[in-house]
Amino acid sequence: MQRSILCALVLSGAVSFAVNAQSIRIQPEGKVLAGEPVSIVLEGFAPNAEIALKAERPVVPWTTTTGQRVLYRSEMRFKADAAGKVDLATAKPISGSYRNADVVGPFWSMVPAKDAPAELPKEWKTGQVKFSASVEGREVATGALELMHALPEVKTEKVEKFPGALFAILPGAEKRPAIILLGGSEGGSMVTRGAAQLASHGFAVLALPYYSPGQWPTFKRELPALPGAFADIPVERLNVAREWLKSRSDVDASRIAINGTSKGAEFALLAGVHLPWVTSIVA
Repeated sequence: MQRSILCALVLSGAVSFAVNAQSIRIQPEGKVLAGEPVSIVLEGFAPNAEIALKAERPVVPWTTTTGQRVLYRSEMRFKADAAGKVDLATAKPISGSYRNADVVGPFWSMVPAKDAPAELPKEWKTGQVKFSASVEGREVATGALELMHALPEVKTEKVEKFPGALFAILPGAEKRPAIILLGGSEGGSMVTRGAAQLASHGFAVLALPYYSPGQWPTFKRELPALPGAFADIPVERLNVAREWLKSRSDVDASRIAINGTSKGAEFALLAGVHLPWVTSIVA
């Protein structure tokens, strides 16, 4: 009788251990710079188990004027291998928010959650992505990763020569390749939001506003010294920006790229046609 009870307890403990062993292993742990490599592995599951994976994070839409956060979510289903493991770098979802093997699929495939609460917990940081894995409708493992927009050690400074411009760079003695960053039809200084992010990856970044329309809802122009319409915007403005970068001891002026989004992409492509020194373009 005692032996039977002991065996039951041992078996109970083994089952408990197997359940607890189910996990979402994320590397690197804690924080990672957005854009840097990550590893996400589901392990400890039953062989060939079907696993539902959910990823969620709060997002502040760039169009908001109130700062109200919106819950974004992606959902995928995977089949574990014979070892009870799913490596998102190589595993193709059975169904869900994206279709091919992609370790960053859960991030880029997120959309606003239709059943999200009106208010998200204040302690849930905007950059924190929460993961949960479920089997047969029961949550069995959770994990989290905090995406950093930029490294805290990035230095930024306003550039008086160019209205609204911002320069960003990591500290250090080395000369860094440079990027001139051009925004789109939103105009104004919004382009400067991307400066520290690119600088975190080792570039010297000059975020350069070139146009400033009236901003909704007041239609007041943020940078009145810049053109308020897409007319008479000189491509040669980039020559002046290049000379400014060449004057800095922390910039490798032999390696300057132009990065433009939307209308800024048109600007970058025009620069590639008309300015001989422009040899690297992201449009």
